[in-house]
Parts: sequence; structure tokens; C-alpha cells
Amino acid sequence: KEKNDLLILKLDFHQRNPIYFFYSRPFSNTMEAFCLAYSLGIYLLYDTSTLKRVALGFLLAFGVFTRFTFIAFFLPIGIALLLDSYYIAKRKTKKEHDARILFVTYLFQCIGGSLLGTFLNILFDSIYYNGQFTITPLNNALYNMKTENLAQHGLHPRYLHFIVNLPILCGPLTIYLYYYGFLKRNAFGNKNYNKK
Repeated sequence: KEKNDLLILKLDFHQRNPIYFFYSRPFSNTMEAFCLAYSLGIYLLYDTSTLKRVALGFLLAFGVFTRFTFIAFFLPIGIALLLDSYYIAKRKTKKEHDARILFVTYLFQCIGGSLLGTFLNILFDSIYYNGQFTITPLNNALYNMKTENLAQHGLHPRYLHFIVNLPILCGPLTIYLYYYGFLKRNAFGNKNYNKK
């Protein structure tokens, strides 16, 4: 059964239109996508265990050090992991107090994996930059907060995402999104729409 699940996950992953777009982009996009794929695979294919929680915490740290936007992609997996951990803690013990302690233990396992990943990333980045202490996501955020730095790389209008990027990411689904997301928006906001 586990081999079939892995095959389905691989087939599903390779049939996605964004895969072709993101893998033709910079290396960080590809690494971010791999971190997300591994996170999803670990979450779906392994039972809830200490190793699973530590591994997902580690992948969260590695993904954030690759690109800080990874947090948004990891969020559904993280919420699902927290909910799983909470319900498993409640099932394992009858007392509410003991369940909370067990849940906090599970939470610290995730945090431990994240701290390990953070430490290793800071260590390797600092070695790479000739021993200079480097926290890559912090440097990235500080760089991107300065408008003059963004102007060097070229600013683009927000509508470019809807005209160019959304069709690249979603393919034919974009027509559906445009139709129901933009054209029908006024109809759903109209109070008389349901009375017709």
C-alpha cells in the first residue's frame, strides 16, 4: 500500500502545471518546491511519530532558509500536523491535563527539528560567507524592505500577476478563475442575485 501511495504522490506531483514553471525558474524556486514535496510526502506517508514531527520541523527551517515565502506554502501542512498531534494526544490519555502536556511535547519535537535545521543553515551559510555570521532570511527581508534595492531589479505593476503569472501557474484553469473570480463577483455581491 505504501508503494502505491508513493506512486500516486509522484504521478500527482509531476502532472502539475506549476512544476514546469517553477523548475524553469531560479534554483531557489526548485529547492522550495522540493522542500514542499518532501514535507507533503512525509506528512502523508508516515504515521504520526517523533521522527515525522522532527523531520517536518527541519524541512520548515530548510524551506524558510531557501525562500522565506515557504512559510505560506507550508502553512496547511503545519496546521494539519498540529491538529493531528492534538487529536493523537487526546486519544492517548483520558485526562485533559495529560493530553495538553503530551501535545506540548509533540510541539517541542517540531520546534526541536526547526531549531536543528536553523542551526545547520546558519552554520553552513556562515561558513560559505567566510565565517561571517549570516542569517539568510533576515538578510533577505532587510534587503527587500529597501525600495532602492527593489528598483535596481525592476518594479512591476500588480496586474502583471493576473495577466502573465496566473496563466503560467494555473494554465486553462485561469479562464475559470477569471470568470468566477472577477466577472461573477458583482453577481454574488448583489442581494437580488439569489432571488432570480
